[in-house]
Parts: sequence; structure tokens; C-alpha cells
Amino acid sequence: MEEVGLALAAAAPLVRIDGPQRCLIDTATGAGQAVLAATWALQVLVWALLTLFVAGFTGLVRRSP
Repeated sequence: MEEVGLALAAAAPLVRIDGPQRCLIDTATGAGQAVLAATWALQVLVWALLTLFVAGFTGLVRRSP
């Protein structure tokens, strides 16, 4: 269950789950740093795609009669 909480916390940065933090990424290792970097890169990509979607959607709304 801790892995699910960690995945939710990583995938949705605006949603914070308050609970015991026993499952953490060990950033002292190379694998942990790679996972953390991949998490950040995916979050940036998701936010960029969301921004493009909203910009495109508002452009469609403006063109509608």
C-alpha cells in the first residue's frame, strides 16, 4: 500500500497524502537518483502537455460561433 501512496504523490504533485512516509526513494544510490530524475521529467512533460491541451481547447472555444 505504501507503493501506491508513493506513486500517487509522484504522479499528482498538487495532491498531498498525509501519512507515514516509510516508503521513500533512496536518492543516495544511482538508481534512486535516476528514478527521481525520471519522476521530475515526467511531471514536467505532463504539465507541458496539459498546458498545450488547455491552450488548444480555449482556442477552439473562441472559434466556435
